[in-house]
Amino acid sequence: MNWTRILPLALGTFAIGTDNFIIAGVLPLMADDLRVSLAVAGVQATVFSLVYALGAPLLASMMERIERKTVLLASMGLFAAANLGTALVSDFTTLLVMRVLAAATAAVFSPIAMAMAAELSADAQRGQAISIVTGGLTVSLVLGVPVGAFIGELSSWRAGFGFVAFLGMACMVGSAIALPRHAGGGGPGFMERLRPAARPEVGLVLTQSLVIVGSTFIVFTYLAAMVSALDGAGRHLAAAFLLVYGIAAVTGNLLGGRAADRIGGLATTKRVTVVLAVSLAALSAAAWLPPGSAALAVGGIAVAVWGLSGWAFTPAQFSRLAELCPAEMPMAFALNTSAIYIGAALGAAAGGVVVAEFSVTALGWVAAAGVLSGVALLYLSKERPSRHLTDVRAEAVRVQGEP
Repeated sequence: MNWTRILPLALGTFAIGTDNFIIAGVLPLMADDLRVSLAVAGVQATVFSLVYALGAPLLASMMERIERKTVLLASMGLFAAANLGTALVSDFTTLLVMRVLAAATAAVFSPIAMAMAAELSADAQRGQAISIVTGGLTVSLVLGVPVGAFIGELSSWRAGFGFVAFLGMACMVGSAIALPRHAGGGGPGFMERLRPAARPEVGLVLTQSLVIVGSTFIVFTYLAAMVSALDGAGRHLAAAFLLVYGIAAVTGNLLGGRAADRIGGLATTKRVTVVLAVSLAALSAAAWLPPGSAALAVGGIAVAVWGLSGWAFTPAQFSRLAELCPAEMPMAFALNTSAIYIGAALGAAAGGVVVAEFSVTALGWVAAAGVLSGVALLYLSKERPSRHLTDVRAEAVRVQGEP
């Protein structure tokens, strides 16, 4: 594998993941600086996720035939500019415009980056190349998000987005140097990408992803504010909580894939989502304790279990789609990603309503109720015979290599 070609693409997805998730650590600082309420500040998370969810399949189909390197450089350059613009805005309206631009350019970059990683790799290494590029998103949870939040806490929230802009520029320079020119392909059109969702069993899986992952964003968007409520001493601990969440998320992602391989995707999702609901409820329950060390300890454990169970759900859900759509796997995966981002948009919006009408400490209860409704949807699904994870990966590589 030619690492010099793959790593700039992974750096791009790392930047995008950091940009998407950093809000959880700096939202209260942003609200204070721009003189808007916490609920209004959270609208940007809804906007970003919604634009990304709707833009990914539409923009990917529009850009499919354009020369790959040109698309990647242009999209990442605009992404970096949008984040620099975010760091320099003076009002909330302009910030929303910058977030729309960042989300749209990220929606262009990610699928094209994965396609180019596959196309530039040997057949036997395509799966590994794709996993490295998509791994940038996961690594951003462990490194990028807490580092960005820490920078924001030390300086200002603007410095956090400046950090993301720097990552984007580094990706663009690396891609300009390392990537060759590569002709676009004749991939599926927009309507063809939506075809798997017409099948009832696939539509049910997509709905489950939207509801369950979306419910977690009710809390995640306002995590920094919730940590402050548990602390009560005005210390900046959001970065530490995000680090705990990120490490647990990476671990959960690995364990979820193994569990799906061993006991099946549906059985895995049923088990981990119940744990997820309990952990989110425990985060709100921690607010019943007096602010301080005890509340923070309970909250920290709840966040760790949330990261484990929430991210164990995702690979198990993708494994189920691989079973349902072996011949349409890339399209089904893209639709599931869009469902997750639509859920994130709706979850962030619901969280804003809870914060405005009740309190930040009520977020965990509402999120837990949402996850439990997703659990009810899981019990409408029928179990399918499991395939070994390596078989699923081999099929994904084969389908990815088809024109």
